[in-house]
Amino acid sequence: MTNESTADAAINRVLAAERGARDAIALCRSENEQRVERAQLFARQIDDRVDARIGRVQALADRSINEATTRFGERARQLEQAHVIEPQEWQALQAAARRFIDEWLVE
Repeated sequence: MTNESTADAAINRVLAAERGARDAIALCRSENEQRVERAQLFARQIDDRVDARIGRVQALADRSINEATTRFGERARQLEQAHVIEPQEWQALQAAARRFIDEWLVE
């Protein structure tokens, strides 16, 4: 082999190695792009699930608040109605007041 043919062979090996390196880099880029796309899809799926869960929690909270508000409103209406003391309740209240006066105020 001559120096020229040896040099040509070395250049050819370098060029082949360079092509191999470029092909490997292109493959790595392609694989990386696929990984990024899968990661972005996965992130969107997580985001969608989180949004759905937040929506369910908000709906549940809204229902709970509405139910509690309704109950409070009903109770407020009940309390606004005048309570009529029945004769038996009035007599029991007077008897309790007399006992209190007798026991605590009269020595």
